[in-house]
Amino acid sequence: MNKGLGASVYKRDLNSGQLTLHQVVDVIPENQRPERGASASDCVISHNGKFLFTGQRSGNEATLPNGINRYRVGDDGSLKHLGLTPTGEIPWGIAFSPDGNYLLATAFKSAILHAFRLTPEGDLEPAATLPIDERISDLVTR
Repeated sequence: MNKGLGASVYKRDLNSGQLTLHQVVDVIPENQRPERGASASDCVISHNGKFLFTGQRSGNEATLPNGINRYRVGDDGSLKHLGLTPTGEIPWGIAFSPDGNYLLATAFKSAILHAFRLTPEGDLEPAATLPIDERISDLVTR
């Protein structure tokens, strides 16, 4: 089992429903991974299906930045890592705005909601930060 930070792609057999590992995209080389305190959070796909986003959480910002990993989804479902958009605080819940134009991310124990504008290239541009109750971690939009 892969315990790296990144994303894994599985293919589903249309007849049996069986999943088979197709690709693993590690974003942190094994020799640079902290021993503990690093994990991924939510995973969301853009409304048009072209981009995938995952949260990267670190207990120590000095050794591994907190942020949102961005991936381009190929026609065959394979992923290409586009980079990390730093958040500073630990990203916990992530979701798209109902119109799909903004990615929202809660900051764990920091009482902040980040809003990023999604560009046509899959970049995330900081748009706003809003104060929220520090007990809010997960997001659902409609």
